[in-house]
Amino acid sequence: MPRRLHPVTKPVSALLALSTALYATAVATTTSIAAQRQDAFVGSLSDPSIDYLHAPLNDPVSALARDIEDGAAILKFDAATGYLISVLDRLNVPVESQVLVYSQTSLQAPMIGRANPRAIYFNDTVAIGWVRGSSVLELASHDPRQGVVFYRLDQRESARPRLDRSTGCLRCHISWDTLAVPGMMVLSTGPDDAAGYATGGVVDVRDPIPSRWGSWYLTGRAVPPQHLGTAITSPPWVASAVDLKNYPTPHSDVVALMVLEHQTHAVNLLTFLGWKHASARAPSGSGSIPRLSMRCQRIYERRSIAASSTFWRRRHRKKSMRACHRKTGAPSGRSCKRPNGISRADSHEATKTQLRRYLLKKSSVRCHASFAAASS
Repeated sequence: MPRRLHPVTKPVSALLALSTALYATAVATTTSIAAQRQDAFVGSLSDPSIDYLHAPLNDPVSALARDIEDGAAILKFDAATGYLISVLDRLNVPVESQVLVYSQTSLQAPMIGRANPRAIYFNDTVAIGWVRGSSVLELASHDPRQGVVFYRLDQRESARPRLDRSTGCLRCHISWDTLAVPGMMVLSTGPDDAAGYATGGVVDVRDPIPSRWGSWYLTGRAVPPQHLGTAITSPPWVASAVDLKNYPTPHSDVVALMVLEHQTHAVNLLTFLGWKHASARAPSGSGSIPRLSMRCQRIYERRSIAASSTFWRRRHRKKSMRACHRKTGAPSGRSCKRPNGISRADSHEATKTQLRRYLLKKSSVRCHASFAAASS
């Protein structure tokens, strides 16, 4: 005899059924949205049509690096600012573009604060980050084909300083906020969040001004009244609140910051469209690795690097032992302990590419869908 539901249980049961139906509908809708997502690049850094890490570069910073190497350009070192002024001059970046931010949202985060803000200088193709007292100058340069490329310059006097390409910046500078391509962004962060990531977010010209400029100094006589920044509307500008010794200028102009917000999003759009076009024109099957979102690609690259040969050996053994048992009908005995065709030496020879392909095949669709759903 079927069990009768208690009167109180009936509405609860109905509510659970309704919740289950709504959850299933939400999952189906989210999956559909993820599958149709078109506002971010879906591909790989190593796609032959992109080849972000190895293709030849034609951006201003790489050109300057070649000139330094050939002896055609010389950078002058200053005891107070290092190579900053010389680099600004060589790359035609105006000092007047300086904007100051004090959120700890950089590789040099421990050195940044209200009393020692990070200075950013930029023009149409280059952005330079300088922190007073730091041993490194950070640069981002826009390549017409590759998009934004990141560099670092050691602030130590040298006869021939090196501008080295940096991939560590990609940990933050590839995200849905950059349209899943290497790009730049402007963050607005809360006042009580030193690192800036918990209460902040990426902003650009599409966001209302009251939600922008958190943890930025703003100078000018016509700063909008409602915003999240620290406005200083009269001389000596930021120097009235902070000791700006060694900074090239006391300004952090609000107009320059608004231009930077517009430029970062525009450059990311240009890179996204260029990569999407290049990827679409590439012959199908030209890539050696299946295409998927860049964030997923980075996850599997890390996994493939970290995974030991033990993982690969155990997978082969398990698969071959099952085949052995099916073929011989033998229980777990010595005859199947060492499966035919798979030796310890063979398993150690399994390449990183093989392991990466296996991981991609198993989980790429699930990974891509989950990231797209979380970002929708």
